Amino acid sequence: MNRENYIAKSIEEANPLYLQIMQKAYSGTATPSPCSFIKAQCLICVGYVRDDITYYNGYLCPLWNYRPCQIKGGSE
Repeated sequence: MNRENYIAKSIEEANPLYLQIMQKAYSGTATPSPCSFIKAQCLICVGYVRDDITYYNGYLCPLWNYRPCQIKGGSE
């Protein structure tokens, strides 16, 4: 799958609640912030269930340290 198809598929599959985030990250009409890309990728990874980003434990994810909704502190 090429980049354009991946982007189109990601926007098409996005939950309508998160469509604005996806379009901001992938539209190409403006320079999005790195945070926009991270939020969009996290949403794709967890199947557009925003609350799952907080509890995601994929330590091997290259975006692990940059996730938008981390639980602060150690494991409890």
